[in-house]
Amino acid sequence: MNVAVVAPGRVTPQPVLGGGAIEVVHARCAGLDVHKRTVVACVLRPGPGGSVEAGARTYSTMLGQLEALAAWLGEQGVTHVALEATGVYWKPVYNVLEGDGRWTVLVVNPEHVKAITGRKTDRADAQRLAFLLRHDLLHGSFIPGRAQRELRELTRGGRRWCESGRAWSSARRRCWKGRTSSSGRS
Repeated sequence: MNVAVVAPGRVTPQPVLGGGAIEVVHARCAGLDVHKRTVVACVLRPGPGGSVEAGARTYSTMLGQLEALAAWLGEQGVTHVALEATGVYWKPVYNVLEGDGRWTVLVVNPEHVKAITGRKTDRADAQRLAFLLRHDLLHGSFIPGRAQRELRELTRGGRRWCESGRAWSSARRRCWKGRTSSSGRS
């Protein structure tokens, strides 16, 4: 990674082949390393003297903590966020961040982000995502709009229920019974 740590929380770009520095496209951005129970967030933002300040925090994947993550990203003035599409774990994080509309969210294929050589940590992964996003070196996957995603989940769920036959019939009866009892009918 073309980044050197100057002091805790500070990062400066290093020259690359050809002697020049990589162009900064997104000055305030974040990389999120998403797991089943935690999200590690690293924010890169301009610092004094042309340096880059890095801040990292770890959050739980529970809704309240994801909303705290969104609030922290807003406090940091983040404009772009990148997260790896790790299984299905990225979906709740994406839903919370997408709902705010304050930033551009990229869901990145992990195979497109090269593995870090040396000691691999969640914080290093998040920082690498932020670094690549900062220099516009990531391409986001296509994520359909919320309405289309919800329709997909509904149809896929219905297909699973239909395949199980009896379970679908029972669920339908329970659902109907719940509706009639809550509306005052028996």
